[in-house]
Amino acid sequence: MHQWFDSPPGRYLLEWEQARYDEAVVDAFGYHGLQLGMPLLDGLRANRMPHRWRAVAYPELLGVGAAPELLADPVALPFPESSIDLLLLPHTLELSQDPHAALREAARVLVPEGRLVISGLNPVSLWALRQGRARMCQRFGHGRLFLPDVGEVIGHWRLRDWLRLL
Repeated sequence: MHQWFDSPPGRYLLEWEQARYDEAVVDAFGYHGLQLGMPLLDGLRANRMPHRWRAVAYPELLGVGAAPELLADPVALPFPESSIDLLLLPHTLELSQDPHAALREAARVLVPEGRLVISGLNPVSLWALRQGRARMCQRFGHGRLFLPDVGEVIGHWRLRDWLRLL
């Protein structure tokens, strides 16, 4: 997916998400912050926590973007229970093989009243509709996909149900 972020729509989305993450984390209080996934995004840059880490799930992403410091499986994080004050999951759930397990693991490591920031592509956005149209055209040998063809786009209604179950 990180190659797609070199395209014009990818750069636009990356800049837009960076601004939203900066707004979301600037006033988050705590001592330990973790960004899991999406190394091209520096989601913790506006935060003032003394201990901030970036982690990726795949070794080939080490050295991409803002250099991650950890290699970690989203469903088995190397942190004790209730130890992270701020956890960022930029596109992590949609790229995870088991997004529900990754969300359970996020809940495990978050402190009570900790902050969880999740981002992903909207399955009912105009971009997603364009992607669906491109898939349909590809069946007839025409068109090109607009978005990366990786992972599973998770709707906010589904994510909300998962969060209620935690």
